[in-house]
Amino acid sequence: MRNRLWIALTALMLAGPALAEPIRTPPAGSAERKAILDLVRPHVERDFGAPVEFVVRGLNISGGYALVLLEAQRPGGGTIDVMRTPAAAAQRRAGMTDPLIDCCHAEAILQRVKGRWKVLEAVSGATDVWYEPWCRRLPFGMCMQGGGAP
Repeated sequence: MRNRLWIALTALMLAGPALAEPIRTPPAGSAERKAILDLVRPHVERDFGAPVEFVVRGLNISGGYALVLLEAQRPGGGTIDVMRTPAAAAQRRAGMTDPLIDCCHAEAILQRVKGRWKVLEAVSGATDVWYEPWCRRLPFGMCMQGGGAP
């Protein structure tokens, strides 16, 4: 019994501040959620064209970091024609006849610095899980919860 308690306490100490703040998801309509989405929007519009609105598939916040998983669409729920996006046009200019874009999801990693959110990395239409290396650096559990509940 004493051994198990020691192991549990050691694990908590080694985990440090990553476990100090629980994972949370700001509610729809909250100022924090709007601020985060507004910071990510220009990155997504650069690739998919403007305007876009988001369906939030996940938004986890913990330890001063946020992981955001989104589906982009045109206002009112309209679909984005991947072949007419700036990202597809750029790939065609580079010689690709069939653009390699997984439309229309986007993901972003943000950090809260001095009380304000800052985008560390944002990717639209990736064909792989580009943020997986971040999962080793983010607070424990942020990636395992599927990005959080909408």
